[in-house]
Amino acid sequence: MTERQPQLVRFAAFQADFATGELRKHGVRVRLPAQSLEILHFLVERPGELVTREELRARLWSSDTFVDFDHGLHAAVNRLREALGDSANEPRFVETLPRRGYRFIAHLETCAFALPAPQVSDAKELPAANSAWQAAQKRNWRFWAALPVAVVVTVAALVAVVMIQVRHPAPPTALALRMVPFTSLPGKEVAPTFSPDGSQIAFAWSGEAAPESSKFDLYAKVTGSEKLLRLTRKPANWISPAWSPDGRSIAFSRWSDDESGIYLVPALGGEERKLADVGYNYPPVMGIAWSPDGRRLVFADASAVSSLSVLSVETLKRRPLSTQTNCLLAGNPAFSPDGQRLAFTCNADYASYGIYIVPSEGGRAERSAQLIGNPQGLTWSRDGARIVFSNDPGINEGRLWALDVATRGVEALPTSEDARLPVFSPDGKRLAFARGYDNVNIWKLDPGRYSTPRRFISSTRIQHSARYSPDGRRIAFQSTRSGAHEVWLADSDGSNPIQATSFNAGVSGSPRWCADSRRIAFDSRVGGPASVFVEDVLERVPRRLQTNLAEISLPTWSRDCRYLYVVAGAAKTALYRVPVEGGSAVAVHDGIAINASESADGRILFFADAFENARILRMPVGSSETQPVPEMPRVRFGTSWDLTAAGIYFVDARTRQGAIGFFDFAKRSARQLAPLAHQVFPWTGLSASPLDRSVLYSQIDDDASDIILAEFVGPQPTAEHRH
Repeated sequence: MTERQPQLVRFAAFQADFATGELRKHGVRVRLPAQSLEILHFLVERPGELVTREELRARLWSSDTFVDFDHGLHAAVNRLREALGDSANEPRFVETLPRRGYRFIAHLETCAFALPAPQVSDAKELPAANSAWQAAQKRNWRFWAALPVAVVVTVAALVAVVMIQVRHPAPPTALALRMVPFTSLPGKEVAPTFSPDGSQIAFAWSGEAAPESSKFDLYAKVTGSEKLLRLTRKPANWISPAWSPDGRSIAFSRWSDDESGIYLVPALGGEERKLADVGYNYPPVMGIAWSPDGRRLVFADASAVSSLSVLSVETLKRRPLSTQTNCLLAGNPAFSPDGQRLAFTCNADYASYGIYIVPSEGGRAERSAQLIGNPQGLTWSRDGARIVFSNDPGINEGRLWALDVATRGVEALPTSEDARLPVFSPDGKRLAFARGYDNVNIWKLDPGRYSTPRRFISSTRIQHSARYSPDGRRIAFQSTRSGAHEVWLADSDGSNPIQATSFNAGVSGSPRWCADSRRIAFDSRVGGPASVFVEDVLERVPRRLQTNLAEISLPTWSRDCRYLYVVAGAAKTALYRVPVEGGSAVAVHDGIAINASESADGRILFFADAFENARILRMPVGSSETQPVPEMPRVRFGTSWDLTAAGIYFVDARTRQGAIGFFDFAKRSARQLAPLAHQVFPWTGLSASPLDRSVLYSQIDDDASDIILAEFVGPQPTAEHRH
């Protein structure tokens, strides 16, 4: 039999390149040890055939290597199954033949070159990425691979190719972007907007202050000059500007601790004027858009969930814009160049959103894309054929993608990683965006021993939502160190981190421990709405919680571990209780209830009543009557607190940076344990160890960004190439 040694294979959502030693799922690289990858290589060389244990031993270890073969092979196969999301009991890829060996049972196919597309949560409503730009990428790859053959191809073949191209015009050359830094200032420069003539860019800059104390003001700069024009002098938590169509003024949304709203300032500098009061607390939804006639502004109205509003610049009258959508968060509005349509993002859940298009006067919005991740801004191309948007797949690393409005095809723009808040120049030839990074780590405070918190679990990526196991031996946390948001486990001192989930896509996290310290519950958004999973940390095989609710997240356990409390629905405004084995859910509270936690005796249920600046409420289990915990200060985020027998550890909401505090049940008073030098990372939780000896939380340790100008090189796709 001729030995088969494929170097590039595809099966299901996976693509394996054995020449480079890479395994990818939906285009996202999957971390896999070399021995496990070699096992996969051996199995796919002989699909459907038995590969014996002895053959694998000879392949993996030389004859003079002394190892515990059974243990080593078992561990390597388990790691392969974890990476594939496979099960030994119900295998889809690797089947075990007891005491004999293994065989690969999935269908194999030849790989075609394609750029990875963002995760799509509803394949029926959003076709796979198949636009002209992807076709161009495939054509270019084939061209260079076949270049030696093309030199000797016959004239007749060339004529045939020409005939085919006349009938089916070839797609244009793929886009290339040439990157040029527009700013290189210390701190963070974000939210660019072009002047109508394209000669200037206005942006928000945090200044030269240290990151922990930085706030933003509005500046403008001419292309090719380093001279800055400062337009505002009221430092804010965030600013999102939009240059008026006539070039005379700049509108901007400001989020401030004492005053937030929409303002107007002359483009050459001068006194600012407030147009409307609007509450803000989340930068990704703060973008505003001018109508092409310069008479209206559209913005996300934080005073009403799922709402966009229209403001008349002349009369200052505002009205809701009807979109007929059910959004947890609506934002990033952008008018099409002809002013007839408005694009916006709609979050129905954390890490899941759609891009919608609605008539500019309001009406029924049509969904053009449904994506897994977090929106980071969008902009229309000059011809109105495409929408370029930034998608953060859940690891705080945005990337630019292009949506073909007609075909709904989605594709990546090359060399556009870490890009957010894109905006086209008026002539459509340049793209400006913010390029930056965040480094988030888990910190530890030891009340009574150290007065200063110290870094505990860290990497160059993001880790948060740490939770001590009830026996104090382990820590579960959420991290992007593998390239996607996954649940990880570590020893109580932060050592020996191991990956507990291997979905390798979407966002998985918010882990919580059962009282037995062996099981965890967590939520995950992989290919669809949020679901809750339960996993034995020794077996590390996640099991989806089956219930009658469509989308559930943020699980917590009852004290007896018989039930899970979950929040449900697109707007996260109801709390339910579900048997841990699965089954029908029972409504517990019909309002927002975050981080539900039972008291030590299981008689009282505590929860937060808002996503930010929340009160902690208490409610007897089995009752519907709630009341605030008396004298308890508000907490910074709905998850940034932890219940113990003696009281509540929490992040105090009364300062921007926050402070770790403790509310004592017996004294009915709160005391500050330690101020925080950096901002806490939103929605990451807080955990007290058994016996209240230490507290874990997450904070942003480092962040920076610059404004980048991208110029398109080569021909761009036009309307006639889209079909």
